[in-house]
Amino acid sequence: MVTEETVEEASLSPILCPIPKAATLIGRGVSFIYDAIATGKIKAVKSDKRTLVIVKSLHEYVSKLDDAVIKPRPKRAHHRRKKNPQPSIPPQKRVVSPTPDA
Repeated sequence: MVTEETVEEASLSPILCPIPKAATLIGRGVSFIYDAIATGKIKAVKSDKRTLVIVKSLHEYVSKLDDAVIKPRPKRAHHRRKKNPQPSIPPQKRVVSPTPDA
């Protein structure tokens, strides 16, 4: 029996989505989605000539991924500024003295 609540739930969460949208949903590229469909990691169906990804298969794929293990970055040495830095001295102009004619 279909109730009003089940109709609302179905309309809020899509069942199928186009490949570019699937790529956006999981943060990957379109090429990855095609490869994942080809290898069976993600399921898709054809509707006319369109390929549509089954959203539930995206959730299943993501749930099977391993947790990321990231090492903490080492802290950088903190450089202190000098209290009274010396002003930079502009380079001296090179003076060319005339050569005596001999």
